[in-house]
Amino acid sequence: MQIYVRIARYTLEKDIIAQNSNSFGLTIPANLLMYYGKSLAKFIIKNPRPFFIDPVTYILVYPRNMLKRDNSELQVDRGGNYKLKKSYDKLVRAYDKGLIDLFKSDNPLPTSYFDDPDNVEKFVRNNIAYQKNLLTNSLDKISRYEAMVGEEIPEKSNLKPEFLTAPYFYFGDSSDPWYDVNIKLSQLTKEFSSNDNVYSIICTHKQSLSSTLADEIVSDFDEVDGYLLFASNFEEYVEPIHSLRRLKSFVSRLYEKSSKPILNLYGSFLSVFLNYYGMKGVSSGLCVLDHKDVLEEVTMAIARIKFYLPSIRGFLVENDYKTYLERFNPSDECDCNLCQTLANKKTSLSTRSYVSGIDKLFSIYRGKLMTSAMDHFLHCRLNESELVNTKSLSEIRAILETNRRNSRRYAHVLNTSNFVDRILRI
Repeated sequence: MQIYVRIARYTLEKDIIAQNSNSFGLTIPANLLMYYGKSLAKFIIKNPRPFFIDPVTYILVYPRNMLKRDNSELQVDRGGNYKLKKSYDKLVRAYDKGLIDLFKSDNPLPTSYFDDPDNVEKFVRNNIAYQKNLLTNSLDKISRYEAMVGEEIPEKSNLKPEFLTAPYFYFGDSSDPWYDVNIKLSQLTKEFSSNDNVYSIICTHKQSLSSTLADEIVSDFDEVDGYLLFASNFEEYVEPIHSLRRLKSFVSRLYEKSSKPILNLYGSFLSVFLNYYGMKGVSSGLCVLDHKDVLEEVTMAIARIKFYLPSIRGFLVENDYKTYLERFNPSDECDCNLCQTLANKKTSLSTRSYVSGIDKLFSIYRGKLMTSAMDHFLHCRLNESELVNTKSLSEIRAILETNRRNSRRYAHVLNTSNFVDRILRI
């Protein structure tokens, strides 16, 4: 099981990633790659990790999501056209500059665009080019500047993605015209990059996952080297048991028939657990983006404090997190720096002083608490990965049984889910 951290709040995340010496990879959304290219190039050189790039091409069918800037109204340029967000403006130009006017008019990309072989080839070649070259080209620009001011020029290494990802679009089922577009884009990506590993992103609704679809994907996407799953609006922690079983059956069937690696583009602990059924990697942000709806507006990840509680394999919202810290010992759940520090304070201080300190954490030191909670989550997720990589399925089930029993003590004071129970029943 390989863990990938999805870059979402880069300025908050980069120090956490840099300071963690454990093994994990990075998922870099293409629009953020366009926006932070120079900074990301330098960051990856200094902190080498495997990474791949999510082309996020599905968004081209939903232009309003590229246009709207957070919660503001749509912005209009002097010509009366809508303005794209800067990162998406750069991304669209990288694919095909001719599409800019289409999106500024708030029109979606039609499937007919891909009826023209020239459009398809240009789109695919440009997707390959920026995945393979953008970081290196960005580093070249940095190197020229640093040479001018007499600074040491960083060496070019570790800037090649672990694998290439083909452009992709959301499809309802295999009869959807976008399904055929995805096949075409994946085939050409592999044809133009025959010496590279190429992964297809299977982007569909959670209810479309089935053994039949898995069989069709194995047949239709046979030339690629692996799959990334994007099950729209699949929030593992709250999904009913039949939905969890559907994901398990789909992954198991796809792996059984293809023997190719499967990674979840947005996932949480269930995806880690599915290592035993063919899921070989899972990507999520740090306390954000463990699920995604393709129809959801693309905005900056909201800076809320969330705390990962290992025994429930899920997050506590801010008020529950505060209650948890006041009433329970964090070191019972985790041995990270944050939990050990809080546990020591709880032991050494009076109850009144400790509770007062917790109040200050949530009011005066919110920024520090947020980044500490993100670091704590990464610590927990890497521990979970280590467990499934070293323990048998029966051993993991025994650990989850213990989690289920231990989590009962929280039920009367915290808003928790029966997620662990549902996992054990699939």
